[in-house]
Amino acid sequence: MLNILLFAILAFTVVATLIRPSYGLACFISARILIPEVVRTPGFEGLSFNSTLILIIVISVLVNGLAKTYVRLVKDSYFKILMFFICSCAVLLPFSDYEDLQFQYNSLIQYFFTDILPVILAIGVVKTKCDLRIVVQTFVWSTILCCVYAIIVYLIQNNPYVNYFQAITGWRDTSLGEEVWYTTGRGVSTSGTFLHANGFGYFISMSIPLLVYLQCTGQYNKRTIFIALVFLIINVFLCKKRSPIVSIGVFLILWMYLKRKTWNVLLYVKVFLLVMIALFAVFMIPALESIRSMIETSFFFWDDKLLAAKDVGGSSWELRILQVAYPFIEIKDNILFGKGFGWCSWYLNQYELHPVLFGFETILSTAVCQFGILGYLMYYMLFYQSYKYSRPYKNGKVNYQLLALVTMIALVVATGLNYFFFFGIGCVIMNKQEIFMYEKDFHSHCVL
Repeated sequence: MLNILLFAILAFTVVATLIRPSYGLACFISARILIPEVVRTPGFEGLSFNSTLILIIVISVLVNGLAKTYVRLVKDSYFKILMFFICSCAVLLPFSDYEDLQFQYNSLIQYFFTDILPVILAIGVVKTKCDLRIVVQTFVWSTILCCVYAIIVYLIQNNPYVNYFQAITGWRDTSLGEEVWYTTGRGVSTSGTFLHANGFGYFISMSIPLLVYLQCTGQYNKRTIFIALVFLIINVFLCKKRSPIVSIGVFLILWMYLKRKTWNVLLYVKVFLLVMIALFAVFMIPALESIRSMIETSFFFWDDKLLAAKDVGGSSWELRILQVAYPFIEIKDNILFGKGFGWCSWYLNQYELHPVLFGFETILSTAVCQFGILGYLMYYMLFYQSYKYSRPYKNGKVNYQLLALVTMIALVVATGLNYFFFFGIGCVIMNKQEIFMYEKDFHSHCVL
């Protein structure tokens, strides 16, 4: 029965993509949010379901006009940056300390296929306002479905949907060390349609800045986006991960600072009262004690005694500092180029956890371990150029693209770089939105 359903989804995606490539991109985004990444392609178990969807979009681009798409990509600055990043990784691999070049190149190819190629396809596929509207609406409704299910999971204290796919595939995550870090202090958490709460927290943290931007542009259904934002904010606390709380906390503080000239006193009073009511509920209702502990240890992250007292698990402040410094000891034999792309994944597959760096939970450790001191430069270039691309015109009173960038940096520093394609596609959406807003009729030539 499952295989029949998956084949039906693939068939629908093929037909939709041939009609309009942006439909295929929408199908991929929806599947990436709603279908656990562990799902394999029926008949081709070595190929993930999400990878098959990417291949379908690539084939549709070939059928619908490769030459025009190629010209569009070559002229696009973000495409050049992404290709430069991947090519730089490939060029640096032979100079790394880790000698298994085949494993490194295979890891790099896989990363390109799963995280970079979807962003490139978004650049090539979103050509009109209608294409952008299709992608945005699909993203918003898929987010709502994911968040509603996440709340149900939290209430029933079970995730039958994800557990089913984990059981039939025999999946087990060796990179997060959940058995080591699980404590009763966190209580029940939810991962929604994602495999684990870390992934769900990543998705939440990257989605909120994008949806706030779309809400403020006024080009989409504000009520629907507002509903999605409410569900996302609720799940910031229900996923029971400190990194989303910290990153969204940074987002809110910076947002209020950037909006200070447009807000009146009454609006500040309303926000203050809303925050006070929420905090009162969290600190006074016994059932929300675990959420209170997560909030306290997130905003007082330097207090290791508080972390131990609340028993919520996670890395202490002392450990975080050590995780920033220790990678330089790890690469002492090749400090310039490091151990090569994919070394962190290889280490976790071999030993499950690093004695000091554990699951390489911050980009500050993965960047150095994989690329040496050049890693900081490479990722700085990637994020800075992503920001520049997402804001082609320096207009508007609030720099929402800066908000998205700062939130992303706070997230990857706290947790590591995962699901880059969500951030990259978000940059493409903001870039296209900025460009299309200069055309008068945003709804033109779009039939949904």
